[in-house]
Amino acid sequence: MANQNDAFLVADAALDPATGSSYKKNLRCDLDGNLFVTLVGSGSGGIVTFNAYLPDDGDNQAAPAATLAVGAFGVGFNGVGYDRQRFPSAFLTSEKTTSATLLAVAGGTYFRVMGLAISVCGTIAGAAGLVLTLSLGATPFYTAHVFAGAVITGDTQLGADYGNGIAGADGADLSITFSEALLTGSAGVNVWGILETP
Repeated sequence: MANQNDAFLVADAALDPATGSSYKKNLRCDLDGNLFVTLVGSGSGGIVTFNAYLPDDGDNQAAPAATLAVGAFGVGFNGVGYDRQRFPSAFLTSEKTTSATLLAVAGGTYFRVMGLAISVCGTIAGAAGLVLTLSLGATPFYTAHVFAGAVITGDTQLGADYGNGIAGADGADLSITFSEALLTGSAGVNVWGILETP
């Protein structure tokens, strides 16, 4: 930045898409080439101010911007606003023959399902077929009619990819419901996602 009289730039933009917070960025270069950076953020947590000073290195130009630490994260548009990009860190795998809780979620956290794969082979008592339903708390998010009849031959493969995920409510357990229990065989249930704090 060349030596010049005080230059002042103000820009407003979204800082945290998840909370709707915003920031005001002030950049100022003084007569000696020193660069001053001020970020003033506002949101649900109140006002936060960050100041940085990048001194001139003797050539009447501000020090390289690389000397200022910067943090960033990927975001994506969800049709209404922007949300942070997430990567799965919890991988659940189990063998089930009847309805069960797959993950007990403690209060103060919620589970975000990002994908699943289920493999089923076996027999049931009834001839109407087997229906599997996965739920977060009392809210179902995946239902599959596995087979029509009392016997499944071979291995039925089911799966879904939810991208950035489907978030459950605070403390909502992840569960699977069988329309009726398997008499033989089992369902291999694999679910991945992330535990988050509201």
